[in-house]
Amino acid sequence: MPANSSSTCPHCQIGSLSPVIETYSLVFGGSVLSAPDMPAWRCDICSYLEYDEDALMRLDLLIGGLETHAEPMRATSRPLQIEADIGSGTPAPRLKP
Repeated sequence: MPANSSSTCPHCQIGSLSPVIETYSLVFGGSVLSAPDMPAWRCDICSYLEYDEDALMRLDLLIGGLETHAEPMRATSRPLQIEADIGSGTPAPRLKP
């Protein structure tokens, strides 16, 4: 995070970052989590937004591990029909170019 109130934007390298208050939201455990009034930094040229690292760490402590639960659970993959046919002795379908 920027140490002062006007750091150069890491995204566009032109604008300067200024402190703002924004709402932070993400999908957590299948639900939408919204945290209002989170300190952040916004670029005056490209509108790049970077949330304050200390505030994100406090939110992580409240929730109990955002990194481990932030990604949605994936369903188990099903074998492709071609993979199922390999053991059955039937020829695999040919693909035309």
